[in-house]
Amino acid sequence: MNSTCNVSVRVILAQGWNYTQTVENGTTVTIWCNMGVTFPEWRGPPVATQGTSTVYNYQYMSIFNHFGNEKLSRLSWAANNRDLRLSPVTKDDEGTYQCCYRFQIWMVNLLVRGMQNHLQFIHR
Repeated sequence: MNSTCNVSVRVILAQGWNYTQTVENGTTVTIWCNMGVTFPEWRGPPVATQGTSTVYNYQYMSIFNHFGNEKLSRLSWAANNRDLRLSPVTKDDEGTYQCCYRFQIWMVNLLVRGMQNHLQFIHR
């Protein structure tokens, strides 16, 4: 399936919008998309091969792609079938999310505050 989210950086900067959203670790976040469409393409962390973001779904598709990561079980659509819900948020979710429709991109930088969800043991 072809993705229309792969456009040059120059086009992203010319047509994209940017904002930063800060959330607490372990909470639910709805990442807002400023496009008047349902089921836009969503991309974000973790970074896939060759430095590209992971594609969560393709444009017009309501089903999320299986990309071999537990994050899939934490993704869902908001009630408007446009915004992306993530629950619970972890520090690994930090990064840039892209909502894409045709050749327009809305970018959101997600910052996660708080502790990691797992314990780290220090051996002495």
